Amino acid sequence: MQIIQWAAVGVAILGIAATRAAADEPLKAMTFNIRYGTANDGENRWPLRREAVAETIRRCDPDLLGVQEALDFQLDYLDQQLDGYEVIGVGRDDGRRRGEFAALLVRSDRLEVVDWGTRWLSDRPEEPGSKTWGGDLPRIYTWANLRDKPSGRELHVVNAHWDHRSQESREKSAQAILEHLDGVASGRDLAIVMGDFNAGPENPAIQQLRADGSGLRDTWAAVHPDAARPSTFNGFRLPATGPQIDWLLVGPGWQVQSAAVIQNLIEGKMPSDHFPMTAVIRTSD
Repeated sequence: MQIIQWAAVGVAILGIAATRAAADEPLKAMTFNIRYGTANDGENRWPLRREAVAETIRRCDPDLLGVQEALDFQLDYLDQQLDGYEVIGVGRDDGRRRGEFAALLVRSDRLEVVDWGTRWLSDRPEEPGSKTWGGDLPRIYTWANLRDKPSGRELHVVNAHWDHRSQESREKSAQAILEHLDGVASGRDLAIVMGDFNAGPENPAIQQLRADGSGLRDTWAAVHPDAARPSTFNGFRLPATGPQIDWLLVGPGWQVQSAAVIQNLIEGKMPSDHFPMTAVIRTSD
C-alpha cells in the first residue's frame, strides 16, 4: 500500500523514438476536497490552513486537479498561489460564482482546454441550483474535453461531488456520469472520473461505476489489488479510520503506473478534512 508521507533517451533515429516518448509522457491526476472556506472549523478554519492546501498541491505537482467544496475566494487564492494552471468551473448555486465549485485546475503547458461545462445532478441538469433526487443541497459535476499537448490525443475528465445523505442521489449520479461519458466523442476510453462521492467501495453507486461493463477502473485497486483500502476522510483527526469516499477512476485507454493517498501534515497543519488522492497514468498504446 502506498500512503505518501513527504521525504526527503537516447538520440532518436529519424525522430521516431522521441515522438513515441512524447506521446507516452505520464500524466499526473489528483482529486482533493479542500473543505469549504466558511466552515466554522476553529483551529482548522481556512485562513489557518490555506497555505497547507496550496503547498500540498505544489508538492504533488499534478497536471490535472479536481477540487471539491471550493468557494470562489478559495479558488482565487489557489489561482494566485499556483503557477501555470487554468481554473474552470462555476458555483453550484447560481452557475456563476455563488456556492461550492467542483472545479478543475488544468496545467496549461501540458493540457489544452477544448471545451468544458458544469451539469447539475438532478432531473434538470442544465438548471443552476436544481436538486430533485432527495438531496438537501445542489450537487454538480464539471467536465472538460482536454487535448494532451505531447501526444495530441483528446481526453475527457469529470470531477464530481455527490450527495452525502441521499442514496437515491448517489446512484442516479453514477448513472448520469456514465450516460454523460457515452455522449462524448472520446467515450470512456480516455476518461478520467474523480471526486468526493460520499460513498465507500461497497456502496451500490460506486459498484456501478466500477462494474466491468462501465469501462472505468479504480486506480488504487489497479496498483494495490491486495492492500487495505485507505481512509480518505479524516475529519481533521489522525489516525483516520473512515472509509475511502474519494475516488479517481480511469477508462481502459489508460495504464495506471502509481496511485497514492497523501496523508501529510504541512508544518503541523492538516490541509483539509479529506486526504487527496493522486494517480500517474499514461496512454496504453
